[in-house]
Amino acid sequence: MFGFVLAIAIAVYLAPTVLELQLLNHHASPWLACVLVGDVIGSVVLFALGFRREAVAVYLLATLIEGTLLFAGVSPQMVAWFSNAMPAAVLLTLMSRAALHSLVLNDEF
Repeated sequence: MFGFVLAIAIAVYLAPTVLELQLLNHHASPWLACVLVGDVIGSVVLFALGFRREAVAVYLLATLIEGTLLFAGVSPQMVAWFSNAMPAAVLLTLMSRAALHSLVLNDEF
């Protein structure tokens, strides 16, 4: 289970955040770095794992939240750290629920 959580943390949280921060350090637009890159990576992973409706919902909600934060003057670096937590938390919740459901169905619980 720890490996599963670590893989999600790296793939959906840490890697996009580091990429966003690198883009911001190279003076990329906060809209490009935070909204496009971070949201797309997390949503693509959700979509690829079969959570299509959730992927679209997470993308739209994260974009709305990030846009609002950037418009309100929140530092793009803070937005980058915060914004990728939502797709990671959603993915962890969905995968944990699926794993628990599988355990219960197989009487391994």
